[in-house]
Amino acid sequence: QEQENAALLADVSARPCFGAPAMENRARCPDAVTALPLVAVTKVDAPWAAKPGCRGTGTDPSVLTCYWGTGKPTRVVALIGDSHAEHWRSALHRIAKAKNWQIVEMFSGGCPATYAKSTTFERRSRDGEVCRAWTAKATTKLRAIAPDDIITTAFAQQNGYDPAGSGPAGFARVWRDWLVFSRVTVLRDIPTTASRNGPQCLAINAGKPQACANPRAAVLVDDDLMRAARPMRTEVNLVDLSDYFCDSRRCFAVIGGASVYYDYDHMSAQFGATLAPVLLRSLPKN
Repeated sequence: QEQENAALLADVSARPCFGAPAMENRARCPDAVTALPLVAVTKVDAPWAAKPGCRGTGTDPSVLTCYWGTGKPTRVVALIGDSHAEHWRSALHRIAKAKNWQIVEMFSGGCPATYAKSTTFERRSRDGEVCRAWTAKATTKLRAIAPDDIITTAFAQQNGYDPAGSGPAGFARVWRDWLVFSRVTVLRDIPTTASRNGPQCLAINAGKPQACANPRAAVLVDDDLMRAARPMRTEVNLVDLSDYFCDSRRCFAVIGGASVYYDYDHMSAQFGATLAPVLLRSLPKN
């Protein structure tokens, strides 16, 4: 199944209306949000398809670092954070391959890159010092690498902090540390699925992908990441690609025939890769 899907994906990904590009030109792609999925979601769409040993667990402050791309890059870009940072790998890898970049990857499942004390994740209690220690160690490593750019995001709405309300300040503090030696891009988190598994919803509603769409106002929420980034827009590069997931009213599970979600909250690699051109345009120029 994975091999068949890889071959099919290689074919359809070159189409101008497959995935995110369909939202840029609705006149050229009239079925942008009504097309049926062209490629099934499989394990290759997982956001955590990194090599073994390239991803932390969120329960240990150790920082696992992996490199993707050329050894003689024209640009070094670090991608850091939890699994919602990790699911941008497919877009960044496509850019890196085309532009001869190197990607430095630092991920820890459930751990946002923040100095705030995250004591709950998805309503479950945890040791609030672990993610904070992981962030501090990752920052030390980043300082030594001194990448041209650092890109980060987080599943921020699912984190609770002690003291309450300290989330935005925790993000802002770490970004200011990074700005000493790098440019910082903050990606707004993607819309949620309203607690529905994307591929399962599409299977249940076969032939009716719009049944899996959700109201934009309900699934594109404000969070501590955005509360931190907005006041720092003159310092960090805030990138909001929500209009590639949603129109003015709804956010979709299939766009241009690409399945947007891998599961309940992660973006599929097949859709993420189609965001590469617009992500590239949103990053600082050399």
